[in-house]
Amino acid sequence: MRGEVNDRPPAGRKQTDMKQLSVQIAARMRALRQLRDMTLIQIARPCGTTPQTIQRLETNNMTISVDWVACIADALNVPVRLLTDDTIGFDAERIEQQALALAKASGRAQPGEELNWRAQLDRVLKQLLE
Repeated sequence: MRGEVNDRPPAGRKQTDMKQLSVQIAARMRALRQLRDMTLIQIARPCGTTPQTIQRLETNNMTISVDWVACIADALNVPVRLLTDDTIGFDAERIEQQALALAKASGRAQPGEELNWRAQLDRVLKQLLE
């Protein structure tokens, strides 16, 4: 019937898979925000919401929608795929270490301090998507 809400997961995904995906997105959001040395406020403002809402999304205490994922990815300056694609090997600690190593090799190694650190972080994140 028209207007009915279908709360079943998409074909090919089990309900537990959807919950795992939600947990993964929340964890990646938080890790990327921290890697980029951004505050909850810096993510909330462009999304037109409060830091408390972003915190609830990051801790998986609020259902995340496609709109939220798109807005947060945009605020983090990353492709949506980096938050949602479970085939991308995402390890925040390893990403940070790779970015630090690249920055150190070029003479600047302080996270959050140098523009070169951010450029190297972007480079490592892009490599994940290749």
